Amino acid sequence: MDKNDLIQRIGTLISTDSEFANDRWQGLSLIFDEIDEAGVGMSGYMYAGDKVIPVLPQSNSTEIEEAVLALREATIAPDGSKWHGCLVQLSRPGPEIGIEFEFDDPLRWKITPRNYEHMMEALRPSR
Repeated sequence: MDKNDLIQRIGTLISTDSEFANDRWQGLSLIFDEIDEAGVGMSGYMYAGDKVIPVLPQSNSTEIEEAVLALREATIAPDGSKWHGCLVQLSRPGPEIGIEFEFDDPLRWKITPRNYEHMMEALRPSR
């Protein structure tokens, strides 16, 4: 699959995951980082009106992880470097998908006890 097919697959897997296959949300932001032999770190938020709810994929998590790893290989930079993190955002109506890669700062989207309130809003998908 090429990168566009992989992005479409990731969006489909996320939007059909049992955690998100409902009408409660208007936006989703999922961060994929800390990638190594053990797998892919995932964190994210679901935006439902004024509510922000920490979430993770449930039923499709393995398939999402595999697609994210394939996307990382499909988007290697010209110098051979791989991204440290990937932000996937879905918004409704649509859904529409947005995706960003971080090649330089592995902590760009790192959610910690000190920054989680800021990150909840900073990661909100825009329309």
